[in-house]
Amino acid sequence: MLKHDSIEDKEEYKEIFQKVKIEVEKILNDKGVKRGLGYIHIFESHKKKVLKEKYGIEWKTTQEMNPDIRID
Repeated sequence: MLKHDSIEDKEEYKEIFQKVKIEVEKILNDKGVKRGLGYIHIFESHKKKVLKEKYGIEWKTTQEMNPDIRID
């Protein structure tokens, strides 16, 4: 089972994470980024940036949480 950043489980951040998910999906859709191999890396890179810049939240990506597993 993949590890994830425990900050995602905190009740006070759940709404923010949902908003950011929708925002990042729209950004990528507007850029023409299609789901497929490698999408998670693009998505999570944008998610990390929005969380930090807009909300001041330090979040670790799936790859950062699971460095010994190849994710794609």
